[in-house]
Amino acid sequence: MVHQCQVCGKLDSFHRELSFHRFPVDPEKRKLWFSLVGFNDNQRLPKHPEICSNHFHPSNIFMKQNGLRYVKPGANPEPIDSLFSQFEQSTVYSMNAYAVVIYVRTVDDSGNVNVNLLCSRSKVSPNSKISLPRLELCAATLLAQLLAHVQETYNLRKPVNEIYAFCDSMITLHWIHSTTRKWKPFASNRVSKIKNFLTPPHWFFVPTQENVSDCASRGLTPLGITNHSTWLSGLTWLKLPSSDRPVKPLNKTPNVDQISLEDECVLLSVLKPDISPLYGLIEYFSS
Repeated sequence: MVHQCQVCGKLDSFHRELSFHRFPVDPEKRKLWFSLVGFNDNQRLPKHPEICSNHFHPSNIFMKQNGLRYVKPGANPEPIDSLFSQFEQSTVYSMNAYAVVIYVRTVDDSGNVNVNLLCSRSKVSPNSKISLPRLELCAATLLAQLLAHVQETYNLRKPVNEIYAFCDSMITLHWIHSTTRKWKPFASNRVSKIKNFLTPPHWFFVPTQENVSDCASRGLTPLGITNHSTWLSGLTWLKLPSSDRPVKPLNKTPNVDQISLEDECVLLSVLKPDISPLYGLIEYFSS
């Protein structure tokens, strides 16, 4: 079973040092926790949302003799002071929208490197309930489509030498790097679209805290946008050579159980034909 923190998006498969805890069943207690982590009443969450130990004071987490960690009775998550003030400190995962952003990295004749915001796009999540991995796949599809449009337009002025697509979802990256025949129609159709626009080697994993597109999906005020240097100019490591960036290609040995949720199932029904007793007698005597 996969455990994922609905506040920061961390998976237990990649963060073994963390423990994951369900939100309280009691409505009043759950409402208090929601307000502390910045969730609203319309937040789209799984049936049993979880939060990781990162959001509790260490003194509020204890370990029993069975080796499992628990939240102390009466303990609450540490409050998030401002949801939109700084992207680096805001790790509330939005299930209501998804967004993508494209930056252009240019090098002039003197060797000076400049990174600037080129365009971005956001969409509201589908009305029907959708899992977080599927929502991340929708974002990857949107990014691939926007990149294809930008490349087609930008090439008329100056050729684009390299394209790097960053994603903070290992599940999405494994879907992209696998054959589309393995997945259910939802994932298969979107992975096919992605591959038509952008081949798998262009995709790289980036830590969630380095994913600047969350500024748009989680929301920024007009004043926050104008004063947000990261949104306007990208992360500082984008100016570094590709070998020095804190990103990595996909590990081809998946260890995420939720990937299998999109496996295509083929059911075969074997029907035994009704054979007349008379046919059996004919076969017996004819031999």
